[in-house]
Formats: sequence, structure tokens, C-alpha cells
Amino acid sequence: KRSACENPPMSEERRVVTVLFSDVAGSTAMGESNDPEDVRALLARYYAIARDVIAAHGGTVEKFIGDAVMAVFGIPQAHGDDAERALVAALALLQAVMADSRTAALTLRIGVNTGEVVASRSTEAGDFLVTGDAVNVAARLQQHAEPGTILVGERTCRAVSGFRFGPGRHLEVKGKREPIGAAALVERLASRRAPRTAFLGRDHDLAQLDLVARRAFSERRPQLVTITAPAGTGKSRLVEEFVARMGAGVRVAVAQCLPYGSAVTFLPLRGLVASLVGEER
Repeated sequence: KRSACENPPMSEERRVVTVLFSDVAGSTAMGESNDPEDVRALLARYYAIARDVIAAHGGTVEKFIGDAVMAVFGIPQAHGDDAERALVAALALLQAVMADSRTAALTLRIGVNTGEVVASRSTEAGDFLVTGDAVNVAARLQQHAEPGTILVGERTCRAVSGFRFGPGRHLEVKGKREPIGAAALVERLASRRAPRTAFLGRDHDLAQLDLVARRAFSERRPQLVTITAPAGTGKSRLVEEFVARMGAGVRVAVAQCLPYGSAVTFLPLRGLVASLVGEER
């Protein structure tokens, strides 16, 4: 009998998620030429690295299958940048496996794809069950990826910016009547400012910020302003426009909190100090 305080099983739910599949290239030959206990210890280390990397970027490991890892970004917590998180995690996973002395000999193949799935979770098992064509395509992309590369589905490529991809191609894959579009992920680009359109319709917001700034200057006391609004409504652009209108006599220090990661507690403070001292250490 279920207690009233217990959470009921999560009902089946449709979600748009990004799925990441990663496996070890050449694992069959590795298993043939090595002791089974050594192989198991090596894969356990790989699984631990994958679990940490996926969690650090806001994803959920759905399952381990042999030498493969399946992770989902967008369940249980959805973010506005799940596709970007998945690609950053894929790059970080490649790097982490190569950097670890115990797994450096492993070569991964990774596939990433975005699409609609049906998800459910049982509170008894605590595991997610994610099904849908997006999962199947991610698995096929991983199978077609060259060793040491990340093959990304067309929809994921369209959903992100700030990444460089190789030439697009169409793959004939098992179980699909039509070829699927994909491209290899080359690198994450340094942030670059896109050309700006005219800033219109925010005069009242700018006036409020200007009032707070003038009060801080006249009273020589700090003021705190919190800007809250749904994603994509222009919070960052508002701040940038306000800073641009402050004039040359004002020094601005900028810090950023990453939307994922747990080992960056003092990152904002470090960013403020770095801005004030001109990146000197």
C-alpha cells in the first residue's frame, strides 16, 4: 500500500530531448586479448568518468549497455540549452577519457541526436525508460561515427550555435527508409558577438537602471538590481546596452555563473577579480 507522502510513478510524457550514445571502438578485440577482470575494471572506470561528466553538464545516464553509455539531456530537468549541453558533454567525455591514465588507451565513438521521445520512470526502480525514434537515430549515429569523433544529427546541429561542424552528409542506416542527415562535431568555438540589431522598446527599463546607478554614485553606496524574465526575452542584451551607455569614466567588472557544473563555487568571484585586475594573476 502506497503512503500518501510517496511520489507516484512518473506518467508517460512526451519530451523533446537530446540523446547521447557513446561506446568504445575496438572493444571486441580488447576483450579477446585481455583478461576479463582487467576489461571489467577498465570499463568500470570509463563508466564512472561518463557518469560524472554527464551529471556535471545536467544530463542523466539512462543506461549502460555493454561498453556503451546512453545519456539523455532534458529529463528529468529540461533546460533551454540541452542540445548545447549534450555537445559540450560529448567533447568533455572524449577529453576526460583520454586524460585519465587508466582509460587513455580507449577510443570512443559518440552519436548525439535531438528529437521527441516518450519518457517514464518508476519510483521503485528509479530508472528512466526513454523510447522513440530520436533514441534509435542517436544509436545509429554512434555506430557510424569514426573512432575518436562525435557524429551529430541534423536537428541538433540546427539547435545550437558556437560549434564548428564538418561537411553535412546523409547516412543510409538500418531500419530507416530515408537517409538521415548528420555532421561531425569539430570543435566548440570561442564566443563571438553577433551583429546587433537596433535596441528598441526598453526605455523604461533603461531608465530604472539609470536611476539606480545615479543613486549609487551620489550616495556612494552599492545597489543591487535583479533582472528576472523568461529565457530569450533579452535580459543580457538589456544589461549590455545599459553598460554601453554608462560612459568611459565607469569601470565594469563582469562575472558569470555557468548553468552546469558543481566544481565552480568561486568562479563568479574569480571572474570579478580578473576583470578588475585586467586578467593578471
